[in-house]
Amino acid sequence: SPYVTIIDAAKAADVVNYPDPASAVVASVLTGKGAHGVAFGNKSGGGRYAYVSHKYENYLSVVDMTTMSKAGDVALFLTTTGKKAIVGATDTGGNAIAAKPNPTPWQ
Repeated sequence: SPYVTIIDAAKAADVVNYPDPASAVVASVLTGKGAHGVAFGNKSGGGRYAYVSHKYENYLSVVDMTTMSKAGDVALFLTTTGKKAIVGATDTGGNAIAAKPNPTPWQ
């Protein structure tokens, strides 16, 4: 899917008060083909960004979790277009994002 679907986890878990799974959907954000890996990071001044990897694209999408909208992309290769690239990253087909330092309990 080219979309990332953001859900309210409390509503999704509360099947008594919210029996329809669609009621847990907060937003769907168009990010790119094969969106499937996500890591989160703090924003300067408060809030969070979601960094989304793609199986069929050569960039990370950045989603602003405060506005539930796409904030931009970060290229995964050196470009001549002026986009900032992640040094040492490969082209398309990444499996997900590995956060460093690796948080507990995944160490």
